[in-house]
Amino acid sequence: MQLIIGGKGTGKTKKLILMSLETGAPIVCEDDAEKEAIARKSLDHFGRGCTVCTIEEAKEFDTVLVRDAGALLSKLLGATVAGMSITND
Repeated sequence: MQLIIGGKGTGKTKKLILMSLETGAPIVCEDDAEKEAIARKSLDHFGRGCTVCTIEEAKEFDTVLVRDAGALLSKLLGATVAGMSITND
């Protein structure tokens, strides 16, 4: 698992889009609005669309790329995530 860590506006999503275009793995995001924004960003920056899905749609795939893991986890749990650990295997 590759971890992409950085502040706002540092190119994290752009890197995920490139990974998606290279591997075919979809980018999982919170909702349809974010899904459309990521697809648009892919077209604007790379001239082609990457696969983007919501949490519910992600169950159809074996491998996914996650945009903003903390926000996704908060949405799934219905609670603010104050901290998390990640095993990098």
